[in-house]
Amino acid sequence: MAERPLLVKIHVGKKCISIPGKYALIGKTGLFVRGVQLLAGTSVVVQFCRGRDKVRLPGTVYAHYANFGTVVEFGEVAGLALQ
Repeated sequence: MAERPLLVKIHVGKKCISIPGKYALIGKTGLFVRGVQLLAGTSVVVQFCRGRDKVRLPGTVYAHYANFGTVVEFGEVAGLALQ
C-alpha cells in the first residue's frame, strides 16, 4: 500500500494555508516552505497531516524571502511530536 502524502497547514489567526509536503523542507527546529509569504515575527501553528495522523506545533516566522518562501522556527517541541 502506498504511503499517503504529507500535507502541511500553517495557521495564522483564522487563516489556514495548505501546502503539499513536497514544497516544504522540514527539520528538527523548523521548516522552509516555498511560495508562502508571511512577515518575520508572525506567530503561527504548523500542522502536519498524513491520513488521519496529525501533529500541531507552535512556531514563529523567522524569515521570509520575497517570491521564494518562508522560514518557520518551532517553539517547544515534544519528543513524540518530533518523531
